[in-house]
Order: sequence, then C-alpha cells, then structure tokens
Amino acid sequence: MDDIRNEIKKIAPTTRFIALSSIGVSLISFIAPAYVGMHTKLVFPQLWRLYTGFFILPRSISAIFDFVILYRTSSDLEGSGTSTAGAVYAWNRIVDATLILLLNIPINAFSLFRPLFVSIIYTQSLISPNATVNLFGLVSIPHYAYPYVILLIDMVSAGPVSVLISLTGIIATH
Repeated sequence: MDDIRNEIKKIAPTTRFIALSSIGVSLISFIAPAYVGMHTKLVFPQLWRLYTGFFILPRSISAIFDFVILYRTSSDLEGSGTSTAGAVYAWNRIVDATLILLLNIPINAFSLFRPLFVSIIYTQSLISPNATVNLFGLVSIPHYAYPYVILLIDMVSAGPVSVLISLTGIIATH
C-alpha cells in the first residue's frame, strides 16, 4: 500500500489532483450521476457541482484514451520549464475552469470534462506548436492542429452540440 502511495506522490500536484478527481468523481457518477453532473439551476443549492462537473469522464471506451492523453499532457505541461511552472499551470487551470464554467451557463452541459480536456490540449498546442502527436498509432499531426482534430472527432462521434461544448475549452484558454 505504501508503494502505491509513493507512486501517487511522484505525480506533479495539479496533475495528481486532476487525475484523482477524474477517477473519484467518475466512479461516483456510475452510481449516482444526477448528484454530480453540472446543472446550472442546481449549482447554488448544491455547490459541489462546480467541482464535480469538470471530472465526469464519458461513459465509453474513449474515456480511457481521454484520461491517458489528459494525464500525459498535463504532466508534460506541469513538469516543463522552471520551478514555478507548476504554480503557473495550476493558476491557468483555475482561470480556464472558471471561464469554461461561465461559457457553459447558457449551454447547460452535464459534464465539463471535455472542455477542460480540450483546454489542456490547446495549451500544449500553443506552447509547442511544431511538435507532433501520434493519433492511435495511425497518423501523426502537429500540435497546432490537434485541438481542431479533437473537435472534428467530436463532430463525427457526438454531433454539433458536443463541438460547441468542447469549443468553450479553446475559447477559455485563448
């Protein structure tokens, strides 16, 4: 048990918070999704929704891929640069989350995980636009195009409302 705890402590703090929150809230959402999902009319009587709405993973196999990509990208962003990179990264996530929350009020999205995910990917694309990312071992694309490829995947798999929700992550980060 101490080995697991030590391995978890090796993860950068903000990434650890995002990863453990995603796992914990997603497990709760399997049991009682109505109590953790984002619903704008229920936010003020149930303030925990401001937190839990960001960490509900999708209920599909894509959740595994999204979580792994989120973890790796978040670790790269938080661990790169100077000793203050972690604090700057954490502050950027707080500002992005606040803007995502405000932008999603009229949309009333149940889960804000996807916009948070896209905002982290978009941040990576701004920091290293010419680096490449390999999609499912099939195709390599430059980082600057990666957020838009994710929007295209959202359009094909879930429709225009999903793209609108994900787009709030790009708008918040930009």
